[in-house]
Amino acid sequence: MKISAGAAAMLLLASSLGAARTEHKSSSAEPTRVQIYRRWAVSAENDPANGLHVVFMVIGAEQTPKLPILVLSYHHKTWTALLTCGESLESSRTAPLLLQWDGRETQLATWRRTSNNSVAFAREPLSFIQRLLACHNLAVDFPTAGAPRSALFNVAGLEREIDAFPEAKKALVPKARSLAADK
Repeated sequence: MKISAGAAAMLLLASSLGAARTEHKSSSAEPTRVQIYRRWAVSAENDPANGLHVVFMVIGAEQTPKLPILVLSYHHKTWTALLTCGESLESSRTAPLLLQWDGRETQLATWRRTSNNSVAFAREPLSFIQRLLACHNLAVDFPTAGAPRSALFNVAGLEREIDAFPEAKKALVPKARSLAADK
C-alpha cells in the first residue's frame, strides 16, 4: 500500500515526537503518567491537478516512550485509515488488532500491514471511520513481535474536523441504494 506524501509527513512528524518524548516517572511507587493527546492535527492541500487531500492525525497514549498514531487520509474521493504503535507488528500479511470502542464493545479487526511490519491499514476504512465518529475513545491492542502493546486514542472532535471539508464528509455518507436496483 502506498502512503501519500501528506500521510508520510505526518508519520515522520509523529515519529520524531515519539523519539523526543520521555516518560515521566515519579520517585515513589506511583505508576507512570501517560498523557492522552486530545486534539487532531489536520493538514490539507487543494491542488487543482490532484484535488483535495486532507490528513487527520491523533497521537495516542501508552506506557512506553514510542507514541501510537492514528492517521486518516482523504484523497481522490477515497479514505484511508492507518495505525502504528512505533514497533514492528508480528510478521504475517495481516495485523489482527483488538479494538475497543468507548470501553464497551470489543472487535477483532484484521488489517493489512506494510511490508516492513510497521503500519496497519484498515481493510474497510469507511466503516472504521464511521465507528470513530460515534465514539470518544478507541483502545487498540497491537500484535507486536514481543508482548502485545495497548494504546488509547481520544478521538473526540473528529466530526468537527471533518465537517470543515464538505467533500471529505460527503464521501463518508453511505451511498443510498436506488429503488431500481432492488427490482
